[in-house]
Amino acid sequence: MQTKSADEFLNKINNPKFFVIDQWQVEEICKTLKKAEIMYYSDEIDDNVLRNLLVTPIASMEEGLKRAFSKYGENTKIIAIPEDPYLIPE
Repeated sequence: MQTKSADEFLNKINNPKFFVIDQWQVEEICKTLKKAEIMYYSDEIDDNVLRNLLVTPIASMEEGLKRAFSKYGENTKIIAIPEDPYLIPE
């Protein structure tokens, strides 16, 4: 993705001349990023690719939980989504 923020991408897709295959997926990620941080664990996707998608790569689920609780407190809400590219949190 060639944008630096969720807002920038959401503004770009309002232009009828702008189109990216499967842009709806990135659009949904950007909508979520306006409400929450997305930490992403994958042993198959390079960390730089994840950063370009505006998500925070993590080395393990345990690391993600530790970082979330440290950053947002022990009472924070966490959603874990296992292997489903069509499931978008609201």
